[in-house]
Amino acid sequence: MCGRHLLFFLLFLSGALQAQDNVPVNGLRDRTGTVHAFIHATVHPAPDREVQDGTVLVRDGRIVAVGTDVDVPPDAVIHDLKGRHLWPG
Repeated sequence: MCGRHLLFFLLFLSGALQAQDNVPVNGLRDRTGTVHAFIHATVHPAPDREVQDGTVLVRDGRIVAVGTDVDVPPDAVIHDLKGRHLWPG
């Protein structure tokens, strides 16, 4: 019984070890950020405030701009949210 558990544990451990990255990255890692623009949404930045036809700009996972006159960079990934609402959280 103990031998079967040990064998199962070793098989499980060998699978986990094979899933690890063992080849180093040649050169520099790509650190370019991704910019997402959520456009034409009804944005609720606060409980008592609502922005109609607003844009939310997200760069590297952080919100950098909210409003109706946000300049969207040309390399941004556009998400059209017409008729949808965005809330923080």
